[in-house]
Amino acid sequence: MYTAAVLTPTSAQLLRWIVIGTLDLESHSFLFETSRRQKLPHHATINMGRFDEGLNHRELLGSKVAMKIDKIVYNEELGVCAAIVQSAETRDEDESTVTLSFSNPHPHITICLQEHGKPVFSNEMLDIPSPNNIKVGLDQTYELEAIIRECP
Repeated sequence: MYTAAVLTPTSAQLLRWIVIGTLDLESHSFLFETSRRQKLPHHATINMGRFDEGLNHRELLGSKVAMKIDKIVYNEELGVCAAIVQSAETRDEDESTVTLSFSNPHPHITICLQEHGKPVFSNEMLDIPSPNNIKVGLDQTYELEAIIRECP
């Protein structure tokens, strides 16, 4: 189980189109699904396990969050491509803006994989600087919509 900001279908499709329009990853055998046929991109992990009330206020569970991205990183050796989450904000019950906290030091959304790639490799790619990491700045900052959920 993990807690995540799960992308809306519209935002997941937008992220696919951003990658298709910006990078030529499909010609390098990157696919928008895992080896278990789960569709990507899907989410940004907030924390492993149930919702962590030490990280975020409980009332945020189930709320909408706006995540901003402006960079994509990929590594063909690891077979993974991810969007870096620049910021994530939601609103509390008083309609005040709340910044979402992540347990991961490098919040991201795994976008696509090669056959040998696994979503967890996104963490490795972002945690360990490598000359094999190709960072691409986007032409603008994009806002993606997601819902904060506990996932099995």
